[in-house]
Amino acid sequence: MQNLQEASALSAVLGNAGLTGLSGAATTYSTSAVPVSINGVVTTNGANSGAATPTTNSTSAAALTVTAPATGHKAALVVWTVDTSGTERIRSDGFVTSLSGAEIILDFPDIPATEVPFAYHTLKAGTTVSGTWTFGSSNWNATGMTVGTVVNCSMIPHPSVVSVS
Repeated sequence: MQNLQEASALSAVLGNAGLTGLSGAATTYSTSAVPVSINGVVTTNGANSGAATPTTNSTSAAALTVTAPATGHKAALVVWTVDTSGTERIRSDGFVTSLSGAEIILDFPDIPATEVPFAYHTLKAGTTVSGTWTFGSSNWNATGMTVGTVVNCSMIPHPSVVSVS
């Protein structure tokens, strides 16, 4: 017999946030206003146009940075979330190195119950990255950096891995 007092609540984005603007000589992003449900509580996340990109990786509470590998490439998966206060955040398990240039399999980071993902993409750093590239502070089109295609989502997809070659 099911106990209705223990039903799980929906956490999902209820529309397309349409994350854009992750290109060119900029450090900003844009999204549409979209309704979200976090633990069954529905609210609307406001639209952003040319907004300042989050500079702190909420998974590690530090900046998401990368320096050029000696050979091959480094890659990271970045998940954009919104929390119960309407604040956009990024979550990533950081950069993984492939010295041989082989494919890298990236797992989605854990997302706390107080946030819901609305988009994700990869980052790839090649051997020509100059100095340290920092998410949210360095231009999207910096030499040696590639921002992967943005995938707008309502929750973490299954299977929850992405590959970068």
